[in-house]
Amino acid sequence: MNKYTNDIYKAYLKLDWDRIRDKERYDYEDYREYDRLKEKEIRSSFVFCNVAEVTKFYNTFKYLKNQAANDYEYNNSLDFVIDENYKYNKEIGLAVLKEVIKDDNSVNYITIKIFQNNLKNENESVSLWNIITDEKYQHQASWEVSYFYYLDDSLINNSYIKKLINSIGKINERTYIYFEYLHKFLRIDSTIFHKLINIITDRNELENIEIIVQTDFLEESLELLNNDLELVKKLFIQQSKIHRLYDYNGKIFLNILQKDTSFLADYTDYFYKDTDNKNSGNNKKLKLIWQIKYIESSLSKTLDHFASKESYLIAVGTHDCNVFFENIDILYRERAATFLRKYCIDNYENPDRMNLLINIVRHSFKELFEQIILLFLTFTQDVKLFEQIYWIGNGGTVVRGDVSFWDINAAEWRNILSIIGKSSLGISLLPIKRHINDKIDHHLEYAEWERKRSFLGRY
Repeated sequence: MNKYTNDIYKAYLKLDWDRIRDKERYDYEDYREYDRLKEKEIRSSFVFCNVAEVTKFYNTFKYLKNQAANDYEYNNSLDFVIDENYKYNKEIGLAVLKEVIKDDNSVNYITIKIFQNNLKNENESVSLWNIITDEKYQHQASWEVSYFYYLDDSLINNSYIKKLINSIGKINERTYIYFEYLHKFLRIDSTIFHKLINIITDRNELENIEIIVQTDFLEESLELLNNDLELVKKLFIQQSKIHRLYDYNGKIFLNILQKDTSFLADYTDYFYKDTDNKNSGNNKKLKLIWQIKYIESSLSKTLDHFASKESYLIAVGTHDCNVFFENIDILYRERAATFLRKYCIDNYENPDRMNLLINIVRHSFKELFEQIILLFLTFTQDVKLFEQIYWIGNGGTVVRGDVSFWDINAAEWRNILSIIGKSSLGISLLPIKRHINDKIDHHLEYAEWERKRSFLGRY
């Protein structure tokens, strides 16, 4: 083994965390103790005497990282090496940093430790800022944002405010922004978060950058964004589309609805424009709307919208609007049932809306099915209107074994006929009953034909 190969092997033993981790890490009662010891080992093993050693180390580091099956911890190691060398010799530490920049940051490293430990005075802060902004390289905006996370409070002034705004505006890749580290800037400019969120939402909307803001920020955002509710709503919708599990418990969603119930229609309309987003996890929070007072008006408008927009989908399967009603808390179930009854009263003459209502009742409120039929008949006995409603759905039934799809439909129509028989409207329902009997005969006829075809097909 020649000296260079030997050096690479030794470097590998020091830098690769996972090789030893599986064997030894869990021998420690506190696994974090292993991480601390590993950091100490790396820091002590890679202190350089000159720039030539820096170049050799970086080339070796890049080679090992590219060869690693799991390179997750390698950039943590590089972070420790840069910080440790900077602590002993600023010129050498900066030389490592410059090697990364000169290489266009091909290792996808983000600076942390050198900023965390060395942005305490003006001279060092200016020096580090000049180095990371002197030329362009990959993830440069993320380096700059990381710089502002750790800049000492005492150094913040209007000049740094402008630089921060500029850095956020330069982000050109999927990036997480941790506003918890930027609260110190509010002391100089109370509107800084409002400015930054405007930039972020514009970049996300116009350039599809996907800048992600952590959930905790939005939970307290209204006051921090100068009570700009429209901006909060825009940000929330964007973040929900970017991150499937954003606001998983629905806390932010409910906070916005408490201030503006009309947001329900805005959210569902925007979110469901893209069919890829349906059933993505964001819809789970929609069942929480019953915790909001006076949500019924907005929910009614939302259902109206979907009824007119997706009438062709309502007959088949479980429509997305069931999400507002399925498995809701028992405390709100009667309130939801009252809403559905009123929706029937308000819309009995609109077949599209009635079809959506019946879809919801059939899949999420089966105990209400009989009430809705009788309630509908109380207001109209128009057989032509009755015929336009998918009382038993229209396809999508799963049939197993020798059970006939047509027999199932005939049984469902018999059930509806028995429900109608409970009405006291008498003779005025004869046309509807005749229509149902025709349906039953039609389905039984097809069921018999199907059985004959199946029997003959055996021979």
